[in-house]
Amino acid sequence: MTPLAAAAACLMLVTLCYAVLCAVSPFTTCRKCSGFGATAPGRLRRRPQACRRCHGSGLRLRLGRRLHNHSLRATEGARRLRDDARH
Repeated sequence: MTPLAAAAACLMLVTLCYAVLCAVSPFTTCRKCSGFGATAPGRLRRRPQACRRCHGSGLRLRLGRRLHNHSLRATEGARRLRDDARH
């Protein structure tokens, strides 16, 4: 097996594993609050505030799942436009 073919096979395997991970577990912990849902209080704040990135849930969609959802919405929108043009 040539090095280029081995690299391509490895890349395809990694991509397949990430796609399965996104399908099985679409959410991951928020990187900003480490899954706690709140950020540490600053100098003037006395209590923790809800995290802006995850809106206090502690979870965020994975990038692969976000891309998948976007492509599904785009496909559905194009299909709807095509069906409307037929009528």
